[in-house]
Amino acid sequence: MTWIGRLSTLSLALLWLTIESFVASEVLIFQFLLGLPIAYFFGLQYDKSNFLQKKLEIAQVQLNNQLNDNEEKYKMLFENANDLVLLFEVRNGRPSQFVDVNKTARERLGYSLEEFRSMTPLHITPEKNLSRVPILMDKLYKGSNGGVTFEGAYIAKNGVTLPFEFNVRLMKLRGKDFIFSIGRDIAERKRLEDKMRQMAYYDTLTDLPNRNLLFDFIEKNISRVRRKGNDGTFSVLFLDLDGFKEVNDELGHANGDRLLKELASRLDTTVRRHDLVSRLGGDEFIFVLHDANEKETMQTARRIISTIGEDYKLDGHTPVITASIGVSMYPKDGQTAEELIKKADKAMYEAKNQGKNTYKFC
Repeated sequence: MTWIGRLSTLSLALLWLTIESFVASEVLIFQFLLGLPIAYFFGLQYDKSNFLQKKLEIAQVQLNNQLNDNEEKYKMLFENANDLVLLFEVRNGRPSQFVDVNKTARERLGYSLEEFRSMTPLHITPEKNLSRVPILMDKLYKGSNGGVTFEGAYIAKNGVTLPFEFNVRLMKLRGKDFIFSIGRDIAERKRLEDKMRQMAYYDTLTDLPNRNLLFDFIEKNISRVRRKGNDGTFSVLFLDLDGFKEVNDELGHANGDRLLKELASRLDTTVRRHDLVSRLGGDEFIFVLHDANEKETMQTARRIISTIGEDYKLDGHTPVITASIGVSMYPKDGQTAEELIKKADKAMYEAKNQGKNTYKFC
């Protein structure tokens, strides 16, 4: 199959072929109607069938020349498009072998044309995205003039997963189904989205979750426990550092920031993977312990106090830092994130009044 034969499955090429065929026919008819009376006028002798055959041959040559010229133009556009351009067959309602891909696809993903033709799109689709394929195929077969647009990814030859925004269209050619796909690189857009999410939900100094993510996490835990029934619980720990003001006053804010960064790294090691450690601001931190009862919460509070009490080295100084922690339990001490944090904050001040470096339940 020639390149233009493959490309003819694309809507653009089909439109072009339709228009070109129509124009060529009109030229042929005009040439015939114009040529016939002129021949009679000059009294030329000719064979009608031979005359028509020659006219058809001339028109065919002209049409072939136009097809060849346009084939080169479309091949150039196909090959040099900035986006990925891919054509692959569909068999039994599933993406099958690649038929053709452009230069950008080969360069961005690192596979040769021969390697592409030995694979299907499913071979280079991340496993977590495979479950979406039947849904997308169903949308395509139900019909959409504008095709289907979605965010996805392909795995490059070097193992890196690259994100793309795909626009795919279902084509029919010689009784077979094909998909024409254009993939726009959205790596930079994803990077900016991640940066904005980081700014919206994470503390810029410590990279810990901030107030926004904290409240969201607590509300999700409340919803989860309510779905489970009366047996579910979790705890909120409000931590305030003892002695941090002295560090800022005596060693400067730069050293205070260094201490907070080191402290954040330590705190992450004191909880389980599915718990949350967040920075509320200043020297205040809040923990949310997923599915933790009072006994488990006490054990964690002791571990946090012990970890914070370990030595710090700041420009030759060894400041003494401890922590006071207040604890609230859901649902006993509050029904909302605000109530739970407020109760834990109050308990934290009671812990400070008891001599600091300790914890206190509501």
